[in-house]
Amino acid sequence: MRTETTASAQLTACARVVSEFFADVFTQLDQWQARVQSVDGRLHGAELNEAVAAFAIPALERPDSALIGAGFIGDASDNSGLSLHFAWWIGPIDANPLLAETTKSTRLDITERRYADYVSDFSALEWYRMPQAIRQTHVTGPYVDYLCTCDYILTITAPVFVDADMAGFHEMFGVVGADVFVRSFERAVMPSLLAIPGDAAVLNESGRVVVSTDPSLPVGAVLSETAKEREWHTVACAEGPFSVAMRNNDTPR
Repeated sequence: MRTETTASAQLTACARVVSEFFADVFTQLDQWQARVQSVDGRLHGAELNEAVAAFAIPALERPDSALIGAGFIGDASDNSGLSLHFAWWIGPIDANPLLAETTKSTRLDITERRYADYVSDFSALEWYRMPQAIRQTHVTGPYVDYLCTCDYILTITAPVFVDADMAGFHEMFGVVGADVFVRSFERAVMPSLLAIPGDAAVLNESGRVVVSTDPSLPVGAVLSETAKEREWHTVACAEGPFSVAMRNNDTPR
């Protein structure tokens, strides 16, 4: 009985850590959303880039920042040939096999990414499509980000609306967003995840593994609803579409 109580307490404690990690990100997106929506009319070009840089760069370069990408993505008004305008910055990044190390934030230049052809219409991708469909903040991932970081990330995006029409409907003209390295999230949550007595994992709303202490469940693996119900005990997180799961003691690997 004591072991079960301890396990339940540790699951709840880990869920709290996950919630605290993302609460700051969600708060920042709410502020950015309000700042862009407060501007009269639709900003474009250099004016838009300047407005977004004013909040994206400080957020990325904050000493305790968990973000690796931030900005606004919305309707294009130039002759770039792209469907969307990118006012997006990538924070200081460690060197990896494909990207050099940087010490300052840099703006993403989509025209320089030769392997970005598959996402020429960004509006069809989950991190843009879902906020447009559900009209609220959405978390995409984990997934490998081939566009900016060549690493596992989570992308959090919130819709930005223009003034309501005669019927009171607000049209979405873009999203503010932030990218978080999965490895940064792992560093923050792993101590509390390891404190759970048994195999444990943080899952997104689709049952996809974000972080795990079970070697058989790497990042990106998916637990079916049946497996979660039969083999795992889960606790929902207060912030974000996540849950913390622990394998039942009588369930073999």
